[in-house]
Amino acid sequence: MATNRSARNNIVRAAIGKFVRSTRKRNRGRPGVNRRPGPHSTNTNPAETINPLTNKNKLRKDPPPVYNGGSYKDLKGSDGKNIPGTQINHIPPCDTMKQIPGWKYDAGGAMQMDYIDHRAVHSTGSAADSLLHRAHQNQLVANGQVRDAIALDIQDITRRFPGKYDDSLREMIDKCYPEYGDLKDMLQ
Repeated sequence: MATNRSARNNIVRAAIGKFVRSTRKRNRGRPGVNRRPGPHSTNTNPAETINPLTNKNKLRKDPPPVYNGGSYKDLKGSDGKNIPGTQINHIPPCDTMKQIPGWKYDAGGAMQMDYIDHRAVHSTGSAADSLLHRAHQNQLVANGQVRDAIALDIQDITRRFPGKYDDSLREMIDKCYPEYGDLKDMLQ
């Protein structure tokens, strides 16, 4: 049994190593790719960070006047696109809410966030902690505990960005989840 496990682990390690090496080779010399602002980085200005998937600057230079909350469809601009530099964060994530019969993608609760902040929250991405967070939310929604699934996202956002998105979270709760008004007590 141990031999099978170690053989499987070796195969996984080899595949991950090959992926990392090929990604490094492919991105060598491209400014902003695989570099995060920090003390050991040559790119210390987050406004110059480039999205490696589209090779476009996804960060806004001027903050929006207000981050709004509400249903997903109401947060898009008049042209049907996001405000440049922002993304819309479903709360809870749309793959979690798909379990509820009659739930509509556009009608679900959501809020505007800065692009980089949206990438940092647990409800977004494919990192192990993000996958665990969403699996826990899926389990809560499957057990009928939608309020607790929403509370997990609110806790994550308020812990990472204290006060920054409180108004948009309040607005989202008022418009989309009025039955869970007590969630506003979690905000500053």
